[in-house]
Amino acid sequence: MALWGSFFGVSFAIFGWFGIPFANDVGISGLFQLHGVCLLLMAAVIGLLLRGHRVSDASRSTSHPSRMFALAAFQDVRVLWPAIGWLFYTLTFLALLTILPSQLSEELRPQVTTAMSLVGIATGLVILPVALIRFNATTMVLTGFLLAGLITALGVLSSLLTLAILLFAILGIIQSGTFAAVAELNHTTDARTLGYGVMAQTGNLGNLIGTPLLLFVLATSDTSTLLLMTSAIYGFGFLSLFFLARCVRAAGTRA
Repeated sequence: MALWGSFFGVSFAIFGWFGIPFANDVGISGLFQLHGVCLLLMAAVIGLLLRGHRVSDASRSTSHPSRMFALAAFQDVRVLWPAIGWLFYTLTFLALLTILPSQLSEELRPQVTTAMSLVGIATGLVILPVALIRFNATTMVLTGFLLAGLITALGVLSSLLTLAILLFAILGIIQSGTFAAVAELNHTTDARTLGYGVMAQTGNLGNLIGTPLLLFVLATSDTSTLLLMTSAIYGFGFLSLFFLARCVRAAGTRA
C-alpha cells in the first residue's frame, strides 16, 4: 500500500524532470499528444495481460450490492476513516504542488517540483514501512496531519523553499499511511473494496475543490494567508480522524 501511495509523487517527479522541458520544446499540445499515446499503449498492455482471464463468480459476489455502495460505506467507520483522511489530503496536495513552486523564481520551479515529489516518495517508501513495524498506520496518518498543520503554520515565518520540501516529506507519510490504513482497519475483501472505492470518490472531490479554493485564497490575499488556510485544513483533518478513531475503538469494544 505504501508503494501504491507513491503514484502521485512519481507522476509529478517525472513531469518536473521530463514533462516541463518537453513542453517547453514542443509545446503543451505535444505533451498532451504524448500523454495520449502513453494511455493507448497502456490500454494495449492491459488488454494483453487480461486476455483469456475471466472474472470468477466468487470475485463478482459481494455482500454490498452496488446500489447500496454509499450507504454501506458511510455506515462503517472503519471504511470511512481512510476516505476522510484522503479528502483532507487531496484538498492540498495537487494545489500546493502547483502553487508553491510558482511562488519561487522561474529557474527553481522544475527542480523544486521534482524535489517535492521525490521527498514524498522517499518518506512513503522508506520511512513509513520502517515506522509501521512499531506504529500502526492510523497513528502515522494522525501524526502526519498534526505535523503538516504545524509546519504550514510556522511556514509563515520561514523560507518557502524549505517549507515546500519539508511539508511534502510529511505528506508522503500521510499518503502512503492512508492507503495502508484501509487494509489495517478492514479485514475482509468486501470492506477493503469499499474502503478503496470511497477513497477514490473523496479523492476526486478533494482534487476538484482544493486547487480552485487555494488559488482563490492566494488571489484575494497573500501567501501567508494561504499557508494559514492550509494549516487549518490539516487541523480539521486531524480532528476529524481523531474523532473517527475514537469511534473505531468504541465499535471494537462493543464487538
